[in-house]
Amino acid sequence: MNHPLTEPGGAGGPDAARPAEREPKLSQADILLHLGMDEYQLVRHDQAAYAVPVDGPPIARPLRAAGGFGGTGSLRQLLNRAYVLRTGRVPSQGCLTDAIASMDAFALDAEERPVCLRIAPTRPTNGRPGSTWAAPTGSACASSRAPGR
Repeated sequence: MNHPLTEPGGAGGPDAARPAEREPKLSQADILLHLGMDEYQLVRHDQAAYAVPVDGPPIARPLRAAGGFGGTGSLRQLLNRAYVLRTGRVPSQGCLTDAIASMDAFALDAEERPVCLRIAPTRPTNGRPGSTWAAPTGSACASSRAPGR
């Protein structure tokens, strides 16, 4: 028995109009990767990869978060938020993981740059906000407080 979709000349014959070929639809992970690569610059320091926003304050966020870095303001959360704002949908956790893993792979070619650690008290000291910038080795290199205060 002839089937119109599998036999030559079936479903309208050989001259029948074919449906327009569509461009491949991007997956959630692809969209997240594009968002991450558009909104962040990748840098490396001491064998670790960081994402620094292209616009806004230069806050380096580790791509592979451990311990307390996975909390509020992590790269994972920022990508999740950007995806929801852009698409109105929630990405799967697996797609977030895949996108960040791909960013980590791209970071292998990223520029090696120093990443400084900012340490600030939870309350102002002597009525003034105090913060210390520490070099990656942990030594202080600047302070916003006057000495002796």
